[in-house]
Amino acid sequence: MFSGGVDSWHTLLRRRGDLTYAIFVDGFDLGEGATRLPEAVASAMWEGVRRVGHSFVEVETNARGWCFDLAALLGFRDRYLVWSFAHGAALAAVGFALAAVIGRVFVPSSDSGEELVPWGSHPDLDPLWSGPTITFEHDECATPRIEKLAAIATSEIALSRLRVCWTSPMTGYNSGRC
Repeated sequence: MFSGGVDSWHTLLRRRGDLTYAIFVDGFDLGEGATRLPEAVASAMWEGVRRVGHSFVEVETNARGWCFDLAALLGFRDRYLVWSFAHGAALAAVGFALAAVIGRVFVPSSDSGEELVPWGSHPDLDPLWSGPTITFEHDECATPRIEKLAAIATSEIALSRLRVCWTSPMTGYNSGRC
């Protein structure tokens, strides 16, 4: 799974020999009301992944909006169906949709060590999504983000395409507001 952020670039670069595809899910990290990344951002990410030696797969979904809509419909006001708890199941659904082509999915860790908190993706949870045709692995929760940054800083390709801002996706790569 590839968002273009620090964790996914770290996984992509570290696991070069283990990966064939970088799967970007348009609609997962854009927030409520946003639709798609600008074409220039998606193209730059695609080109960076290609230059590292992998194929870029883009999946489009409305799962995040559906999560908010369902929570509101059920009267939860996002208390139980917040995206931060639901996104792991949505990642697994994408993996299963592509299971005929891929057999193993790496989910880049967002946190490490004592920073790990219960949410939709976790080293104890992600492998449980595995099935007979696909395996899910939570990748690299032992490495703190600062060390991931140091590792990807050695890659001009990753640095020139690092996407860290999700609050203002329509302004381009990084709005500086995150």
